[in-house]
Amino acid sequence: TAPQTKYKVTLEICDSSSKRTVVAAIREIRKDLSGTEANNIFISAPIVLKEDLTSAQADEIIQKITDASGNATKKKQ
Repeated sequence: TAPQTKYKVTLEICDSSSKRTVVAAIREIRKDLSGTEANNIFISAPIVLKEDLTSAQADEIIQKITDASGNATKKKQ
C-alpha cells in the first residue's frame, strides 16, 4: 500500500474581532499551548498550526477554526 498523504493546517490572517474565539479554538486544537502561546500564534498568522495530519483530521481542525470565525487552509506536506 502507498504511504498515506499527510497534510498541514495553516492558520491564515483572521479579523481581530474574532481573536478571542480563534485563540480559544487554537488552545482546543493544540492542548500543549498556553493562552499566551496560542495568542502568539494568532498574531503570527499565517503560520502552520499542525502537521502530519490525515485529510479528515485537517478538515476537522479547519472546521473548528471556521466555527470560531477564523480562517485556515490545508496543504499536502
